[in-house]
Amino acid sequence: MRIVVCAKHVLDTSIPFEIDEESKGLVEDGLVYILNPADRCAVEEAVRLKERQGSGEVIVMTLGPAPAQEVLRECLTLGADRALHLLDRAFDDSDAYSTGFALAHAIEPLECDLIFCGSQSLDEGCSQVGAVIAESLDLPQVSAVTQLELGATQGSVSLQRKLDRGGREVIECSLPAVLTIEAGINEPRYPSLPMFMEALHKEIQVVDLDALGVRSQEVGRRGALTKHIGLGPIRPRTKITYTPESDIDPIEALRLMMSGQTAPSGQQSGDILKGEPDYLAQQIIRFLQQNGMTPEANV
Repeated sequence: MRIVVCAKHVLDTSIPFEIDEESKGLVEDGLVYILNPADRCAVEEAVRLKERQGSGEVIVMTLGPAPAQEVLRECLTLGADRALHLLDRAFDDSDAYSTGFALAHAIEPLECDLIFCGSQSLDEGCSQVGAVIAESLDLPQVSAVTQLELGATQGSVSLQRKLDRGGREVIECSLPAVLTIEAGINEPRYPSLPMFMEALHKEIQVVDLDALGVRSQEVGRRGALTKHIGLGPIRPRTKITYTPESDIDPIEALRLMMSGQTAPSGQQSGDILKGEPDYLAQQIIRFLQQNGMTPEANV
């Protein structure tokens, strides 16, 4: 079984960074980049699947500038067998679509059984690259995978995927397929010293535009469907300030404001209605009529 894992080097958002007000971009000084956490889990899951099978190959791939090679080296320490780096000035300023398009063309000749992507990147979080790869290669795709096993039938895989509100869905998918892996599907291993030393000596294959076999207008900025305008600071959330009644003691008013209340305990404004639905509906309508909010009617 051959598995391709698409990895990305992303900004470490746990370290403070600054935004240049003029360029609307990041101030490069002091920026730290790491392997995207969901991609790390995807590499770990691919290596575990290969180990359960007893054979196979895990290939990691990334598109990005020269420093992105570091995340490929890190993936090799986790157990990946070889790495490909899509590196060319023509790939600069790629968006999710042009990135997925280029990766798909690099993956196609590898004749792999599974393609893993992290479900979401730490920086942009658009969750689109996996879908673009699947569409470009005309393959089925399953997103938000939280559990993975080879299927009961040959040439299939059994998956559990995350749904809204904590739900889970079990799917059996034919191979080859594209899967987007959730961060937290596993606990990635710490590389051993022998694995670390072995990864240092492995060659990383560089794939440029000519080797990819696509036109320059199909990738990078020219092939992108979206355009990056700029970055801005997070808007502060509006804080609700509770104002107590003006006729109470100032010290009591301060205590109420600090506790988020508007009236002393036992003196909250408004009534709480209890009873059967029909009774509650009648009381609400009567209240609206008494306050001139509805036309007069018999209740």
